[in-house]
This record gives sequence, C-alpha cells and structure tokens, in this order.
Amino acid sequence: MATFAIVGAEGVDKAFVFRKPSDGWNGTVYQLAELENFGSSGDKFGYSVSIWGDYAAVGSPKNDANGNDAGKVQVYYRNQSGTDNWGHVKTLSNCTATDYFGMDVDLYNDILVVGAPQHDDWDGFIKVYNRNLNTANDWGLQQTLYPDNNNLVNAKFGRSVAVFDQFISTAYYDHDNYSYPNLPCWQYNIFRNENNNWEILILKIQK
Repeated sequence: MATFAIVGAEGVDKAFVFRKPSDGWNGTVYQLAELENFGSSGDKFGYSVSIWGDYAAVGSPKNDANGNDAGKVQVYYRNQSGTDNWGHVKTLSNCTATDYFGMDVDLYNDILVVGAPQHDDWDGFIKVYNRNLNTANDWGLQQTLYPDNNNLVNAKFGRSVAVFDQFISTAYYDHDNYSYPNLPCWQYNIFRNENNNWEILILKIQK
C-alpha cells in the first residue's frame, strides 16, 4: 500500500504531500509537506503530479522559462535537507515555446515520463528520464518518444502518460483515421523497454 499521496492545486500553483495515517487512508489525513514552486504565478504548477517511493514530480505546463508556455517539471526527494522534508533535487525543461511540457507526468521506480502534447503543431512528444542514467540521482534524459505517424497534426501525443514495470502507455488523437466527419479517432500506444530502448509494442486505433 502507498505510504504517501500527492495532490496538485494548479489554480494556486501549489502541490502537497500527505502521509498515510496509522489507521489507513480512511482516517484523518494531515499535510506532510508543501512542495516548493520555483516558477511564477500562472505557471499551472501542480497541473500534473506523481509520487513513487521517496520521489515526487510536479508539472508546470505554462512555465515560460524556455519560452511562452514551454513548461517545466520539478523533482523532489523525501529526505532532501531533512527527514520528510520533500526538498527539490532536479528541474527538467527539455522543451521550447508552446510545448506545454509537463502537462502530464508519471513515476515508476527510477523512471519518470513527461508529456509535452503541444510540441510541433500539437503533435507532441514524451520524454523518458532515468534517475541513475549517467550518475546516481541525476535524472538523465534516456529517450524521446514521438507519434508513430509523423504526419499527424494536433495529435496531442503525450497528453496522458503512464509508466509501470517495463511499459509506457499514452493515448492521442489520430485525425488521419476519422470514422465520421468531425469525430476523431484515438490511437493507443504501448512502448516496452528493450535493453534500455523504449520500442513501440502495441498501436491500436479506436474509432
């Protein structure tokens, strides 16, 4: 069972960590920490959040540090600068203007996936980070994933992301496979980690 929970409040640019009470999540839950926001008001800090073990990630898809609405993701460690302090350890911003990098994030063990659905005419991409890729706790960029069909426009690939075990999944619009006028299809992609290379395993079109 999870020991910690994280809640984002993007309307006020905040995110909070809670600890499971001794009598379980159905007991009274008290805030353990408020995560420090290194951006500005209106960044939508907390729009996406994820927590796994001793690490948490928070997306700010409207952060302007790398251009208007480029986005940013902050990573926190539970015992950074003190027990249960949930201090900041890494800023990720491999993005450019209007990417909305960090619109969705997900953590599993040492892997963090970040979606940027508005990159390149809203085609989008997913960045995959590995906590120990080059050195311990450096959260290095392992790979960038793109839609299987490079001709898609407004696909919003990376709008929703999930990682578990050796798999990453996402769903996005496929405007090249309309079933009826003005009704877009969905593509579901699952990528599998093969020797530290994320390869597409399943591509399904849902009309």
